[in-house]
Amino acid sequence: MYEENELQFIVHEEGRLRIMQPVAAFNPPSNAVNYLQTQGNVLITGTKWGVWDYFIKDNLSNTRMVLTEEGHLQQLKCSMEDANANIKLEEEQLFGQPAPANEVANTRVNTNTTSWNENLSLKISQLKTAPNGNGKPMAVGPNTFLKVMAGDQLTGTAKYYYKNTGAVPNNGSILNNIVTSFISAISSGGTASAGIKDNSAALNTNYTAGNSPLNNFINTQPAPVQNTTPKAYLSILFFDEQFNYVAESSGAVMIAETAPNTIKTGSLVLNKPATKNGYVYMYLSNQSVSTPVYFDDFTVVHKRSPILEDNAYYPYGLKIDGISAKAALKPLNKYNYQGDYAEQDTETGYNEFDLRNFDPQIGRWIQIDPYDEYASGYVGMGNDPVNSVDPDGGSTEPDDWFARLNENGTLSLYQDYGNHDATDFNNYTNETYYNIGGDELSEKQAGAIGESRKNYLNTAQSINSGAVSIVQNGNYKCHPDNTYLNIERARILEEYSKLDHANGQIDFPQSRAWSLWNGYRSTSEEMMVNGKKYPPRSLIDDKGYIHDSQVPVGGTVDVGFAAPASFLKVTKGGSRIFEVGAYNKMRGVEAGLEAHHVGQKALMSKFITGYNKNIAPAILVPKLGHSLGFKVLSRNMNGFTNARQVLARDIFELRRVHQNIPNNSLQKLIQMNKTMYPEAFIK
Repeated sequence: MYEENELQFIVHEEGRLRIMQPVAAFNPPSNAVNYLQTQGNVLITGTKWGVWDYFIKDNLSNTRMVLTEEGHLQQLKCSMEDANANIKLEEEQLFGQPAPANEVANTRVNTNTTSWNENLSLKISQLKTAPNGNGKPMAVGPNTFLKVMAGDQLTGTAKYYYKNTGAVPNNGSILNNIVTSFISAISSGGTASAGIKDNSAALNTNYTAGNSPLNNFINTQPAPVQNTTPKAYLSILFFDEQFNYVAESSGAVMIAETAPNTIKTGSLVLNKPATKNGYVYMYLSNQSVSTPVYFDDFTVVHKRSPILEDNAYYPYGLKIDGISAKAALKPLNKYNYQGDYAEQDTETGYNEFDLRNFDPQIGRWIQIDPYDEYASGYVGMGNDPVNSVDPDGGSTEPDDWFARLNENGTLSLYQDYGNHDATDFNNYTNETYYNIGGDELSEKQAGAIGESRKNYLNTAQSINSGAVSIVQNGNYKCHPDNTYLNIERARILEEYSKLDHANGQIDFPQSRAWSLWNGYRSTSEEMMVNGKKYPPRSLIDDKGYIHDSQVPVGGTVDVGFAAPASFLKVTKGGSRIFEVGAYNKMRGVEAGLEAHHVGQKALMSKFITGYNKNIAPAILVPKLGHSLGFKVLSRNMNGFTNARQVLARDIFELRRVHQNIPNNSLQKLIQMNKTMYPEAFIK
């Protein structure tokens, strides 16, 4: 994946290989390897490295979570020193509000004004609720506000010094100081979400109220036994994605006590895990009015968990911001809704898919449907986002089968079902794929490899005369021009020439199945091999050779092509082909069969009020003739004025394509439609 000519990550079927820092391309004659253009593994020199990010998807390929193998340890340190202007500026930005209220600048005092002799640093932080050495009452000192994901580990440390004067410190309230500080961090920083920033005024009101959970937190912190010890702490507050206070994750550690009129030095250490996605505010404080406490070298270590993203969606793909989360300072992931690459316009909120723009707030496409699939050209996911996907803005129906020409010269078969899984050709953007659809497959032009099924002696003629639909660099094209594809045709022909045609080998072993009849691999139609005709159902053995013997007729199911390396399993006890029932009961019940709506769902939803495609009448039909192969059932959308016309057309089409369909199955379909939609069918 390139952006502005820089490699961002490499697409992989389980996720992505993200390059931490891309290596610049070298020009000869430097004799240096161009790692970005050399085939093979990604090699990165020096301190740069690659890490795998993994995408956890749901049944519709929506990216629900992104996990990483990257180990990320972030360390922030507030030394309080001001000799180096750059370090001074960075610390003030990381550990305090914008000026003039910056807690680092306003609490910074000289170390030599105290008796903290073993501290060799020049500057330290002085905290007390009365005016400090700078003439400013600063009860809350250096602090930091961070975005966290569930499983992150936070560790805070700080050195401290104070003198117990023997007087009662007269501890005061610091609630307003704390809230003002983190509200400022929300408003001025880039860590918090836009929704939380917009709600910062309400947060300020809620958290400064007398019944605020933060007030309870402050009042229940560990208290000193001696009333002469100041209440000084290193504290941490956790908030979830909606900025609700998370009490069980929050906590504080107090400075150690000492006898009156003695000096105490020590270190504070606070470890806390993030139990939820959200935010953390870690700070130093002293509630004493009269007894100052000095802090130095405040350090925060943030160890990241593997979670980069945690996403939730409304049905049509709008992210639920309140319960979705993304780790800070990580690259933007553009594979979200339906798992496909899509830019999101931050001004309009539209998702920019390959073919058109989508508005996830209303579930509608902004441009007309290029495939004219539904009655409305703008309907999103067929008005059924729970079951349908449309990852490029084209069609929610399964696409054709494609052959991939591998680097070693072999062919592999893939089918694009719209939800980009491991076998989707769009995942291999640098490969070329060849459509092997039947010679009458939809309105796309003939697939040459499909033609070669009929006569293997005519493979060369078929490849050189038929049009080939190809997918190249992720783009679908149909090329009827023979000369344009001479190279591609030659490569396919060379691959098929390796078959042992003379002895009846018609297929690469374990590469694909022409058909499965009663669980056996066989031909789906009459085939000519080496001058000899073989009838349908001729057996193909495991080495790809055709035989005179035929598979049994009983319980036959024609499932067309199967994916490489594994054959679909068909129950030998009899098929459920042409069984009638509700669509959600028929869908996916048997390999090789597909549930077919009768009447057509897009038209019936137009003519019948309250039509629900999930429970609508359907029949189990072979994949060949439905979404694959030739003699495809018609899905014409034009010329219909009522549901009866649609049903009549669909019954006719079933008889035309499946001439052996039982009459009782057709009668059940008609009766089921009449029963479910009486207003549409009763005259």
